Amino acid sequence: MSDTTRLDYQELRTISQATDIAMLGAFWERRGDALAGNVHYKNFTQAPVIAQMGGLVDTICLGIGLIIVRLILSLWALSVSLRQRRQQVITPDIDV
Repeated sequence: MSDTTRLDYQELRTISQATDIAMLGAFWERRGDALAGNVHYKNFTQAPVIAQMGGLVDTICLGIGLIIVRLILSLWALSVSLRQRRQQVITPDIDV
């Protein structure tokens, strides 16, 4: 793997994490607004505490679900990689 490819993976991971955080924040605010009776507050901290906490619980559940999906995909990718590695025939380098 070249340094350029490795850098691209690191950039992609950073962008993905930043996007995930923004999406979870937006989800939390929308769920809190929905739980507050679809009232849009100028500042979400002014919403009733019960709506804020309900939105937080829903956001945590969504985050846990996303982590489980990512874990399953990572384990699947690992199993595919290991299967491919096992199937490769390694020829010895014999210099005479």
